[in-house]
Amino acid sequence: MDQRFRVRFHSVRRRLTDPDGLYTKAALDGLTAGGVLVDDNASVIGEISYAQERAGPGEAEETIITLEEIPALIAKEAASDY
Repeated sequence: MDQRFRVRFHSVRRRLTDPDGLYTKAALDGLTAGGVLVDDNASVIGEISYAQERAGPGEAEETIITLEEIPALIAKEAASDY
């Protein structure tokens, strides 16, 4: 069965970056190398979203990566659009 995923990157930072400064390729490569994803190409990654917020006083910086499987019917319809 072909699985497609939505990937969400949520970054908590002391200093916010420009929206295009949230570099995620290394994280996707790591998820693939670690076997979490079979690949990081468009046939597996259906959507990617990015968000960031300022860390509060004493709050640690972190990036939270969420994977959500796209249901097969929706994934099939989306793939046929390409």
